[in-house]
Amino acid sequence: MKKIHLIISAILVFLCACSKGENIGPITTLSGQWGGQGVEVLATETQVTFNFNCASGIINKKVTMSNYQFLEKGTYMPVTGNIPVNAEPKPPQNVQYEGKIVNDMLTLTIKSDDGKTIIATYTIAKGVVGDVVKCM
Repeated sequence: MKKIHLIISAILVFLCACSKGENIGPITTLSGQWGGQGVEVLATETQVTFNFNCASGIINKKVTMSNYQFLEKGTYMPVTGNIPVNAEPKPPQNVQYEGKIVNDMLTLTIKSDDGKTIIATYTIAKGVVGDVVKCM
């Protein structure tokens, strides 16, 4: 009987060690101001806003990360400087924001809604004001 308990215990330990849970690593939230060349990010408890040289974007919720990574749906709105007076405003496009933090540096990739097309990639530092020039 003791051998059976030992074997079952060993199997359970092995299965636990080999399992692939979704929440491996630290769980944290994206927060604060981040910036880089052509990008500025402000992450709060309710949303994340993005300002780019010729675009803006938003994730309408708090971003929770697993193992310092996230993948969230949001919107992206390209901006051009010369908009005709009677022009219909274009709706924002649905996109995926994918991020990974290493040593207070965030690599942010913006992809199409289906994740197949990369729109832009940025390297962003925590606590830095972004160098953003709006389109004229």
